[in-house]
Amino acid sequence: AARRGIQLQEAVAGIGSPLVTGTRGAGLLIGIALAAPVAKEIAAAAQERGLIINPANESTIRIAPALTIGDAEIAEFLDLFTAALQDVAAATTKETV
Repeated sequence: AARRGIQLQEAVAGIGSPLVTGTRGAGLLIGIALAAPVAKEIAAAAQERGLIINPANESTIRIAPALTIGDAEIAEFLDLFTAALQDVAAATTKETV
């Protein structure tokens, strides 16, 4: 769990989204800090893709994958989570223009 947690945190940091400001947590209980209060929007966009994540508060996403998570599941999470971040970032940009 500790090794996979580090792997997930590094992968999320590697996405390079302007919405993600950092990660924290221990093992596979991970918080993803956001630059704006859009956690609910990201969770909704992720759920549309079949990914269940938890908006712990307005600017934090909590993930708690199964202890048996493997490379394939992490790759799928990254694809789905990245797409959700991109959708919300695009919508946020449109609102500010």
